[in-house]
Amino acid sequence: MNDKKPLPDLTLLRDPADIWPEPSDCPDWPYSTGGSRQGLPPTKEDAEAVLANHIAALHGKDAILRKPTKAEIEAAMSRYFSPVNPGEGSGKIARFAALGYPGLNRALSDTGGFASRIVESTHIRGWLRKLDAMAQLSETLQADRDERQLKARVNRHTSIRAGHLAELDDLAEAEERHLQAQADKLAHARCVELRRTMRFTYADAEAAARELGVDVPALPELRHDHY
Repeated sequence: MNDKKPLPDLTLLRDPADIWPEPSDCPDWPYSTGGSRQGLPPTKEDAEAVLANHIAALHGKDAILRKPTKAEIEAAMSRYFSPVNPGEGSGKIARFAALGYPGLNRALSDTGGFASRIVESTHIRGWLRKLDAMAQLSETLQADRDERQLKARVNRHTSIRAGHLAELDDLAEAEERHLQAQADKLAHARCVELRRTMRFTYADAEAAARELGVDVPALPELRHDHY
């Protein structure tokens, strides 16, 4: 039985949806002030692994976590962050501001670097949200493309249906004549073959009948074919 007390999840101090209402507005992770990235782009699995590392570092290994209350959020923000003093500036301050923590710096008491882990965790959650939105958009666009293709196939038929049916009606008699002519051509070829066979077998049968001294019924008059 696990009797560990749930801890407030410090990676949930700020909601990425409040920082970047439009998911695509979240900067790419990892954040680069120069806007350039070296090597292969990170994957969703890479980001999830770094987030898991931050969670373990912030709360301890195998900690049971829950969403922090408003009071716990305020307490954590006061503990790990301090307001930026007038005229104060640094790369870290600029980074915090770009990732949803404007006007804040790491508190002097934050010797464990929790503030940076909290900020990057918020950024990672925002980037994962961005990836999910992009994947959803891609699926939606693909579904739209598939639907358009299906509609085009239907329209391809319906657009020609009336005209083609009318033309078929107009050509029906001519087609029947053509089919009859084709049938007549085949019938003529068969008749030629039958007459040729009859004449050949009659001549052979007549020669055999003479030797036997019998009669073979004479052929009726057959038309002469021109080959």
